[in-house]
Amino acid sequence: MVPDRREAINPEVPFDDWKSRFRRDCELQNKLAAFEALGDSVLKVLWESGISPTMKALLKDNEGANI
Repeated sequence: MVPDRREAINPEVPFDDWKSRFRRDCELQNKLAAFEALGDSVLKVLWESGISPTMKALLKDNEGANI
C-alpha cells in the first residue's frame, strides 16, 4: 500500500527563506550535518509539502510512518 501524500501547495514563504530558517533550527539543535546531507531536492519537497522549517515538525510529521 502506498502511503498517503499531501498535495503540493504554493508556500507563502520563499524557498530560500524557508531553507535558511530550517538550517538555523538544525544548527541550534546540533543537526547541521543532517541538514547538509539532505540537499536542495529533498528540501524543496519538504518546503512544497508545507512543513514548518523545524526539526520538530519534520519528526512529528513522520511519527508512525512505515519507512
